[in-house]
Amino acid sequence: MNETDTMTIGAMARASGLTTSALRFYDDSGVLPPAWVDPATGYRYYAGDQVERAVAIRRLREIDMPLAAVTAVLDGDPDSAQHALDEHVRTMRERADVAAAVAREFGAGAPGTPVHAAELREAIGQVISAAASGHEIPILHGVLFECRDGELSLTATDRYRLATRTLAVPRGHSEWSAVAELDSLRAVTAWLTGDRIVRIGSAEAVIRFADSAGEATCDTVSEATCDTVAGTYPDYRAMLAALPTARTHVVVERAALRRALDTEGPLPLAASDGTLTAGPTTLAAVVRGEPIALHANPETLSAAVESAVGPEVMLDLTAPDQPMTVRSATDGDLMTLVMPVRPDRAAGPT
Repeated sequence: MNETDTMTIGAMARASGLTTSALRFYDDSGVLPPAWVDPATGYRYYAGDQVERAVAIRRLREIDMPLAAVTAVLDGDPDSAQHALDEHVRTMRERADVAAAVAREFGAGAPGTPVHAAELREAIGQVISAAASGHEIPILHGVLFECRDGELSLTATDRYRLATRTLAVPRGHSEWSAVAELDSLRAVTAWLTGDRIVRIGSAEAVIRFADSAGEATCDTVSEATCDTVAGTYPDYRAMLAALPTARTHVVVERAALRRALDTEGPLPLAASDGTLTAGPTTLAAVVRGEPIALHANPETLSAAVESAVGPEVMLDLTAPDQPMTVRSATDGDLMTLVMPVRPDRAAGPT
């Protein structure tokens, strides 16, 4: 098989409604590997008959179904699949109601890109801690918003940590980017409440958030604005592209890992043979790749795990002196880079 018989990852993303980052996540976790990978470039190519499975994965993940349950529904016997689905019927109906509201708002033709207020507030909370707290480098005292090609991405970095979150949004809106000033953005998050749709856009040195209904409620005004920071944001995509290929992918239950990180001092991590050992705790995990051992600052890693999306996380591990990546994917995706530490140091990177 070659690329002439398949579609690119971008085409697969458009056909399935998954983001390209989510497709990479599902490849690395073994749930949806591509039909063919170009050995020279590493580009992923998908067969047309994989679209149905990709759409099914997206729909199941939209209701927070764990990867193991997703696999059981798609690959298991009909009885176990139906049982797992029955457990989620009420939640699926609720999600369908919200999706219908998005479709109605999108069809209304109001300006700005529609997004769930609660999801946007969550995404801001997941990346904002990685932004620089001081003003020594003004552009880093903010969060980069980028809207393009059906994705709204939020990125923050203080040069030592980096977090980026992507939300799927309707296509067809104008592309824009702006850096939201950190203190102003924190004030806006108080406005992003309730199960409602807001529209977001950038103009005149502000990011504008507007209630799709265009009306005030008892708790909110109909619009909020966020100051922006002038300047050029660091090319974080080039930095991510330069990261070495992960040797090992580990999928583990997020809550269990978070409990294991409730400790102090450098914490040894070791992945092999279907387990992740975090200090004295051994966790069941899906491990793909080579056995690997390193040390982490439990406080730093815990913050990344705590802000992750969905019931499990994936750890991309390369070497004891290379950044580990904490990844997750549900409605969108979230990625946080965390540096390992030396065994004799609680805070400093290797």
